[in-house]
Amino acid sequence: MRRRQMRPYVWAVLKHWYWFALAVVSGVGGTATVLGGFPIPQWIWWLGLGLGVVVAQFLAYCDVAGELAAARSRLRELGTREAKNAYITQCVRDADELKREVDGEEFSDEVMWQTHRHRLEADLVHWENEVRATLKRWFPIGTDRLFDSDEGLGPGPDESVYPVKGCAYVSAYIERRKTRLLQIQGDV
Repeated sequence: MRRRQMRPYVWAVLKHWYWFALAVVSGVGGTATVLGGFPIPQWIWWLGLGLGVVVAQFLAYCDVAGELAAARSRLRELGTREAKNAYITQCVRDADELKREVDGEEFSDEVMWQTHRHRLEADLVHWENEVRATLKRWFPIGTDRLFDSDEGLGPGPDESVYPVKGCAYVSAYIERRKTRLLQIQGDV
């Protein structure tokens, strides 16, 4: 195994150091029981050693598999359920970031909003198009249309209140898209 490929595995093993510590302590205790004649039965030490190694290896395997799923989702290889969930989670994080930017203090005044509106709306359109294309390619048929739908999400904002689509309207729109992504993630 190459060094670069070993790094996630070693990190996952070190993350669960306490299970390996149980295995090491059990090994030392077992050796001390055999050599020193301690009254603790040897099978307890063997059980601790086996349990520590098996559990630590399993947890390390799960962590590495999760990292692989996240890497596949970044590469848009979403053939597995874990990769799809990781992708949707990343999309929700991106939506939160866009929403924080729209809801930012700097847009408390409508003039500031109008100067940055086109850039923020372009970012939103770019994000939506990317999500829609990925949903169309890797998810069941119709998932991309579900992402665009506001049906079942409750009443949308009244357009007459937001004639120029101010930051509150865009923020509510992002929140509806995020809600739909979470619904899609629940269906995966």
